[in-house]
Amino acid sequence: MRTGPLYAVKKYCLWCCGDQPKEVKLCPAEDCPVHPLRQGKKPANFKKSVLQAIKERCFDCSGFEWKRVKECDFTDCALYPYRLGKNPKRQGIGNSQYKSLLEKDTPQNSTVSEGILEKVCSE
Repeated sequence: MRTGPLYAVKKYCLWCCGDQPKEVKLCPAEDCPVHPLRQGKKPANFKKSVLQAIKERCFDCSGFEWKRVKECDFTDCALYPYRLGKNPKRQGIGNSQYKSLLEKDTPQNSTVSEGILEKVCSE
C-alpha cells in the first residue's frame, strides 16, 4: 500500500472530486493549497513543501483556527496524519548532525550547537 504526504494529497483530491479521476484533473479550485499537487506529483515551480500545503489546507478546512486543526475529528481524512505539517512516519529521524554537536562538551561547540539547535527548533 502506498503512503506518504503526496499520495495522501492525491487520495484527498480524489475524495473531494467524488472519486472521479477525470474531475481531479479538471479541478477548478485553484485557490486550494493542495491544488498543484492533486495529480500526486510536485511541480518544479511549487515552492512550498507538500507538508506545508497540507497544513494550509487543514487550516482552511478548520475555519482558520489552529486549535481546531489540532483537535480535528476527521480521522478518516487522507490528510489527517499530516495536518500539523509533520510526517508521523519520520518521527525521531533527522537532526542527528545537530544532536551529535550537542553531545560534544567543549565550550566552543556548545555555543555553536545551541545556536544551531535554536534555529532548527524555530523552523
